Amino acid sequence: MRRRLPSPRATLVIAAAALLALALLPARFTGWVGWFRGPFLAAVGPVSGPLRIVSKFLRPGERGPGRPVTDSEAELVRQRDDAERRANELAAQVLELNRLLSDFQRQPVALGSRVRMIEGSVLASQPGRGLVDVARGTTHGIGPGTVVVARGAAAGGQLVGIVTDRSAVSSVVHLITDRRVSPPLMIGVIGGEGVMTPEVLQQSPRVQLKPTGEGLLAADAVGVAEAARIAPGAVVRLLDDSWPVSAQMTLLGRVTAVEPTDNPLFRRVVVRPEVDVARVRSVILRIPADGAPGPGGTP
Repeated sequence: MRRRLPSPRATLVIAAAALLALALLPARFTGWVGWFRGPFLAAVGPVSGPLRIVSKFLRPGERGPGRPVTDSEAELVRQRDDAERRANELAAQVLELNRLLSDFQRQPVALGSRVRMIEGSVLASQPGRGLVDVARGTTHGIGPGTVVVARGAAAGGQLVGIVTDRSAVSSVVHLITDRRVSPPLMIGVIGGEGVMTPEVLQQSPRVQLKPTGEGLLAADAVGVAEAARIAPGAVVRLLDDSWPVSAQMTLLGRVTAVEPTDNPLFRRVVVRPEVDVARVRSVILRIPADGAPGPGGTP
């Protein structure tokens, strides 16, 4: 009669039960199991070396403190650092472009006018002469009468001055706070923050300002009734046909004082630009799209 062998399932159950029993028994009853360690290591030892090499190749571990960096590892680190630097440079460029776009969007555009705006850096300042030099010239489309405003959120589109001379790559800007600026007078409309509707614009008080030579603008003969409608802190914008169309509604500054004069029928209104126009470092040049500056400038 053929002897019947146990099934694989039964063998597996018996082996699992035996291992469980060995695991639960006290150490003094399982010491004999250590005798199998030697033969087992002798059997798997020749295979463990190649397996370890393969595992390190598939998943290399951390470099040990004593192992030198290989050329390939150094190149990978260099490429990673270079990629991070380039990504940071691109992020900085995107931030600068967003700021420039925001500056352009804040610029006022007079009704019916088309203005092209370019950014320029200030090369030098000559406060004693009331001039600044800007790194944009005829090669960029700059002509006499081009209007220049300050760049930046704090400046709020502050009118800096008007181009009076230029070369191929630079221009001379005459500051609005200098007494020799031309046109010498600026009619300013006084209002609040934000957009002014035509109705508000028509009813807003207006003053004729001129430079004081001390970084300020002033209107020396404002009627008492008109002055009563003007409060310190009010925003003043240019609205003067003697200036180029591209300058209309640009910021002149804020009212800092409404002062009495020797004549009781008049008051003196003092306006301070939002920034020191002689110390700006970056500006936006407002160029009429048709190339003609309009009143106050010649093509």
